Amino acid sequence: MKIEKLSSADELNTLVGNLERAGFHPRMREEYLVEDRARVRRVVRDIFFMSDEQIRLTRRFVSRFIYETDTTFNTNTLRLPLSVMVSIGNTGSTFPMALMFSISKVAKSF
Repeated sequence: MKIEKLSSADELNTLVGNLERAGFHPRMREEYLVEDRARVRRVVRDIFFMSDEQIRLTRRFVSRFIYETDTTFNTNTLRLPLSVMVSIGNTGSTFPMALMFSISKVAKSF
């Protein structure tokens, strides 16, 4: 059985489609790079996603409180950093507020 390598666009569409089927709401931050007058390239910098339950809990608890983020590196096959944002509910327990695959480490991502 031969496995074909997907293009970057196909990989992105597959990832976003799988997130949506799993009940998440993905959002992407994109930039357009102008290589010359005839070529413009779209580059996805971040993929941010939350579930319905995460949105509900975030609306309820994060508006007047803080959230914290931590990033793990090299834990997936694409070697993309995965940021996990957590917050604290009214019972004192933490919950995962949102997740984000980030291509860049710039402040704009966070």
